[in-house]
Amino acid sequence: LETAAYEMAQKGVTNTLAYDQVTTEGNRVLGRESVPDVLRPIEANQFIQLEGMPWTKQSREDANRYWTVLEDGQQSTRSIIRPIVANVLFVSLLLLALQRAMPVIVPDSASAHRGLNVLLLMVCGTLVLGRVASFFDGAGFTVPAAASIMLVTILTNVRVAAMASLMTAILLSIQYGMSWQVLIVTGAMCFGGMSSLYMVRKRRDMANAAFAATAAGAVTWLAASSAKGSVGVETLNEIMKIGLNGLVCLFVVPGLLSPLERLFGITTDIQLLEYSDLNNELLSRLAIEVPATYAHSLML
Repeated sequence: LETAAYEMAQKGVTNTLAYDQVTTEGNRVLGRESVPDVLRPIEANQFIQLEGMPWTKQSREDANRYWTVLEDGQQSTRSIIRPIVANVLFVSLLLLALQRAMPVIVPDSASAHRGLNVLLLMVCGTLVLGRVASFFDGAGFTVPAAASIMLVTILTNVRVAAMASLMTAILLSIQYGMSWQVLIVTGAMCFGGMSSLYMVRKRRDMANAAFAATAAGAVTWLAASSAKGSVGVETLNEIMKIGLNGLVCLFVVPGLLSPLERLFGITTDIQLLEYSDLNNELLSRLAIEVPATYAHSLML
């Protein structure tokens, strides 16, 4: 009777629980991760494993943990030292090349010294701006490197500006993780602005140079993107950044030119044009008191 009743009952019984393997395994993983590690503090000069004594499970874990911590510390130290040494080598090579090139570029020692000061100030200022801009723009296209090269061109000459363009493009590309995009765009903008300021006769020439630098950078980046076959919305965004860079150059160059002229004691063509203003008080006195000297001064 018991067997018969059991067989009859089995036909009416259904499973009320089902094994969910995915959920169960997931809960097991979460359970393991929620348990904190059992750590044993080891003081300085404390022995982890004595020589000649048998290894235990605890001593093995302590030794493995110690070696892991030691390795991580060495790797973090190397990760700091290696970039510093690499950057020092790059900068040293560029400065050595600059030192050897300046006597050839500017034979006059006084002018060479002054041109070197202008070049180093502009390059260092650009790199500082590049470091600040790297927190907002990972591409590096908003750094106004062309503005500094245009100022070097006006304050010194085209040969010094060409050297500054090369140094700025290389150092900025290193600053942005060896970026070839920064190298070609910055180089194109610098050389575009520099070549447009070969002869400065009006302040409008500086605006034309800023537009030329912007056009050179935009065309270079468009060509590079087309070569990669990746022309799209991102390319247009980068070109807009280049346009913003050119707009900054448009205002920065005239604004910094006068203070830099006074700082380095350099007389530029722009300053001479200001002196030739007929409303200048000195020229007015010359016209009244010594007309011949006045006419001679205008000719000069």
